[in-house]
Amino acid sequence: MQEQREAASEIWTPEMKAKYGAKLYERPESREKGLAILKEAAQEGSPFALARLSALFYLGEGGVRQDYGMALKLMKAAVAKGFPEDQLPIEEAEAACKRAQATAKEPPPGIRPGDGYPGRLDAYDVAPELKRNLDRFNLTAGWFHREPLAEGMPNPRQARPVALQKRPAAFLEGAVCTAAKPGRDDGTGPERAADGLEATCYVSAEPVKRGDWWQIEFATPVSGRIVVKSGNRDGSGRVTSARVETSSDGKSWAQAGRFSRADGECRFEPRTPVKHLRVVSESQAGETLVLSEVVVSN
Repeated sequence: MQEQREAASEIWTPEMKAKYGAKLYERPESREKGLAILKEAAQEGSPFALARLSALFYLGEGGVRQDYGMALKLMKAAVAKGFPEDQLPIEEAEAACKRAQATAKEPPPGIRPGDGYPGRLDAYDVAPELKRNLDRFNLTAGWFHREPLAEGMPNPRQARPVALQKRPAAFLEGAVCTAAKPGRDDGTGPERAADGLEATCYVSAEPVKRGDWWQIEFATPVSGRIVVKSGNRDGSGRVTSARVETSSDGKSWAQAGRFSRADGECRFEPRTPVKHLRVVSESQAGETLVLSEVVVSN
């Protein structure tokens, strides 16, 4: 049996290997193995693996360090291999790279040579390789000569730390998404409508009809403004016949709104916290359900 599995793995195409790795990655207990398989498939030129890895680096999730530069590089490689460009947030990644580069040129607020003490820094020569790394992060190696504290100046070691701004969540962490119709593939499953990337979508494998649904269960009840977005980035695939319902217990549902034909979005502010939300089709003839993102803002 082991020999049969090994023989089967040898005839896998890079795309088959990539999708298998993506499935393993979705489970915490096999995430490390799945990531290794994704990287192997990407090296073999799998567009899906390149795109999936780019999303991991873009979001910085699942133990992968956030790196906009690497994400952008992988996105472009995926497109070069045939992955649909409109399904990748290339423009957003380019903008994020520019912001990161601009930030790297400025010292972090509240941090300066001497750990906040007054004084001067006398730079000294370093090896070329070290200098390249220092320049990359806008750092200088040298001796710091501390000066006495001026009268009335607070001791930096007793100063209160600067409160860092809370980084908004990139996606609805802990939410569980399900649907009456599965996605077309691993890259268009129900969870893609709540991953923080409008470039990724849930796309039903077959047309949905009256009564078919897509649903999200939030990790904790949410309140504030909720926007359910439909369609692709180019405006195609917007929902034309569906309603949005909410529930506090997953049993009793109330209609919250309908999708606008102008932009394919449903916006509303629930009166009470929402634990469950679903999109219910009202189409008689059937239509492919494309949901790009659920956005919750307090």
